[in-house]
Amino acid sequence: MKARLKMFPLPLPVLMLVFGLILAGRVAAQTVTTLVVGGFNISRSADVSIPSGGYCTEMRAALSSNFTNLSFVSMPILTESNLAGVDLLILSPGNTTTSDGTPLSSDEQSALLSFVSQGGGVMLLTDNYSYAPNAAAEEMAMLSVFGSKGFGTTTGLTVAQVISPPSQPVTSGSFGTVTTFTQYFAGAITNLGPYATAVATNVLGVALAVIPHGALNPGSGAVAIFSDGNTFGDDNGDGAQGYFSSNEALFLNTVTWTRRTNWIPKLYIQSALGKVVVSWPAAASGFSLDSSAALGAGALWQPVGSITNVLGTLNVVTNDITSVPQFYRLRK
Repeated sequence: MKARLKMFPLPLPVLMLVFGLILAGRVAAQTVTTLVVGGFNISRSADVSIPSGGYCTEMRAALSSNFTNLSFVSMPILTESNLAGVDLLILSPGNTTTSDGTPLSSDEQSALLSFVSQGGGVMLLTDNYSYAPNAAAEEMAMLSVFGSKGFGTTTGLTVAQVISPPSQPVTSGSFGTVTTFTQYFAGAITNLGPYATAVATNVLGVALAVIPHGALNPGSGAVAIFSDGNTFGDDNGDGAQGYFSSNEALFLNTVTWTRRTNWIPKLYIQSALGKVVVSWPAAASGFSLDSSAALGAGALWQPVGSITNVLGTLNVVTNDITSVPQFYRLRK
């Protein structure tokens, strides 16, 4: 399996010397053996706590039935240390289906953004903007992390329409194809921001939007934003109307796509001050950089001896430019 390479513009003399670098870097897929799902604890989210809330039992049962080595992490606040080791973070505003909770603080917003930037996956189960006095503040504190906005409240039952089911893994995945899904007193995403793409709509606007892997930065995780928490709530649970059983395929497809998973990291190459700079996402843990002067049967892959530095969200290796072509690959 080959990693995709992104070529940065190089001056022509440098391009002639390092042409061999740009061809390909093979890499084995990362194997995921666990799924760690994180969310707020009972004290922060009460019934809508994904790890233990009374309105989320069907979600937990579906995860347990379909994913091996599953575990849950409950947390009172979002911090980088609390999020360490989490593959998928599922957040829902409020602490019951009719009462609000505490909006994300600025520190929590920074921790959430850092988590996604480093490869973590997120499902945001936002809701309407009038179910409780603090609802709008809670919703916007989550959406604004990714430059999005929402607003509004539908009345009663709403059927969201998927724009193009085959075009998105969340609506056309291993658990089935989804063309519509049920909402109940939903809100809407009214501004997608710089990263999100609309997947489904309701009468007010966007009902589901996704931010793909790598959209925020190389190696960043995926985000799925729903405009209604009842979509995945327990059927008739917590005294409110949930629709998990009719929306289960959408939930499982979304978990599969957003989780920190078998993604193939890209190799990047550019020239800087007479050096060749090779980089790949720091979130791709456990990979080593090899080089060879040839491809095919004559290839002799050797570990690159240069020191790997972490700069922001990238692992970076710097080598001298020589007249001998070099090919690079990531190995795990």
